[in-house]
Amino acid sequence: LEFRRVLFRSGLTLTNNYVYYVAVKAYSNAGEVSATANTNGITVDTTTPAITIGDEGDYTGTTNQLVVTGAVTFEPPSGISHYTYRISSGNTLDAGGTAITGWVQTSTLNFTVGGLTLTNNYVYYVAVKAYSNTGEVSATANTNGITVDTTTPAITIGDEGDYTGTTNQL
Repeated sequence: LEFRRVLFRSGLTLTNNYVYYVAVKAYSNAGEVSATANTNGITVDTTTPAITIGDEGDYTGTTNQLVVTGAVTFEPPSGISHYTYRISSGNTLDAGGTAITGWVQTSTLNFTVGGLTLTNNYVYYVAVKAYSNTGEVSATANTNGITVDTTTPAITIGDEGDYTGTTNQL
């Protein structure tokens, strides 16, 4: 006969980065006592991850994707479970930009977002958050903005004549 009961103990004062163990014994109605069962240990991790991100530069010539690169500047003991990103135009969403995507989950900080329809001469921003395995969330990191530039540059060459009278410049 198997009987399971989940017990929670609240009101504890636990310390971050400490490992706590739980020992349990079972008692029958007849007064029999089981052997002690111990957990493998539970580490308290309330540490917030920290990240930095960038993009592929100030300008891109593509209208269907954005490339994001990032780095974890602080990884909590429990590790990083995932990241989320969102894209905005005109400015970051926190500063009044227009949402292009909602929050999208990804497993890496270096990624390419494809399938986009970006407009020439618009500035786009990517915001990213990191999530620890215990649910702690980093501050939002934003790219500096990338401008879509699909305009082919034009060049005009003037006619300065067929001859020059100098030997050290053109």
